[in-house]
Amino acid sequence: MPPVTHIRELDGVRGCAALLVFFFHTGASELGPGASGVTLTFSKFAGWGGSGVDLFFVLSGFLITSLLYRDRDSQRYYQDFYWKRALRILPVYLVFSLVTLAVGHQVGLFVLSLLFLSNFATVLHLPHPGPLWTLAIEEQFYLVWPTLVRKRNLPQLRHLAVGIAMMAVVLRVLFALKGHANYFLTFLHCDSLAVGALLACHFSGVKAGWMTTRRQESLTFLGALVAGVVLCVVSERLRVRLPVTVLSEIQQAKMPINAMASAISQTGIVLVCGSLIGLVISNRGSVWLAVLRSRVLTFFGLISYALYMVHLNVARAYDRIFGQPSSSHFEQVLLKMFVALVVSVLISLVSRYVLELPALSLRKRVLSHPSPTADAEDPPLPLANM
Repeated sequence: MPPVTHIRELDGVRGCAALLVFFFHTGASELGPGASGVTLTFSKFAGWGGSGVDLFFVLSGFLITSLLYRDRDSQRYYQDFYWKRALRILPVYLVFSLVTLAVGHQVGLFVLSLLFLSNFATVLHLPHPGPLWTLAIEEQFYLVWPTLVRKRNLPQLRHLAVGIAMMAVVLRVLFALKGHANYFLTFLHCDSLAVGALLACHFSGVKAGWMTTRRQESLTFLGALVAGVVLCVVSERLRVRLPVTVLSEIQQAKMPINAMASAISQTGIVLVCGSLIGLVISNRGSVWLAVLRSRVLTFFGLISYALYMVHLNVARAYDRIFGQPSSSHFEQVLLKMFVALVVSVLISLVSRYVLELPALSLRKRVLSHPSPTADAEDPPLPLANM
């Protein structure tokens, strides 16, 4: 596999993913079912912002698989990989977990988060884990994937990635038949990571007889993009929405038809995210991708981890201080979004210079070959859509 280079456009994609999830939490969640006109349209668009988590998962699968395959012959293969992960994730993660414990007194959730099992919190009837569940999914996936990357060649890894993705799709359908749509569970939500790994195998520089030119790559990814959009549209058409006086939102989500719609939608979202990132990688450097290289999006990509970890708590603090905005007062929702974004960005910058960069500087002490440009090789961290 050729050296892993820094693709600046992917920094912009990180920024888009972070803003999508922020939009989801501060937009869709604030507009009630009675909203109409501009508020209803706004809410519908914001509702798709949760797809930012899959955008991040695909990025993570691509970058981490690329780095793992590059270093697969290193004698310190496992030590270097897990040291990188620990130094990148743990400082912010532990501080956030401790704050959650101190504010909410959730000892059970705190213990699960330390074990990276917080995605099972709802199964155990514990409070919602907030942003921690996606990190749990990713770390569980990377307990197994590094060994597979080291012991299998590229064609075998391609087959494994396809198999894992198909397994998640089939399991989602089977669970949907029982009215289950809990995508906090790793085996129901790991296909986006697998799709990212598949992209890494393809862009390894060893073409497998298909998509051998940029034109063929673009046409294939465009076809997958269209298929993903069609699945998302179909899922919306299938979904049954009843007045909350008939069934609660939770009960409606558990209806088999709605659970199936969610399964179809999730598959469509993964196809869209995977094809978009494939297009970006294949056409990197193009003029039409200049917006992804912009300072604004790359800035949000740089602070995306801390931004995700803090923005939901900032929004909740705003509600406690000023009251939750009403969906009938759209300007109040916009004001909350603006204030929450500014405060979250400021906290993220403090986190960047107080926690993250000092931790990353320790790489030179623990890695066998620390990179002089560590940020260029840092894989993105996951975002949550709940």
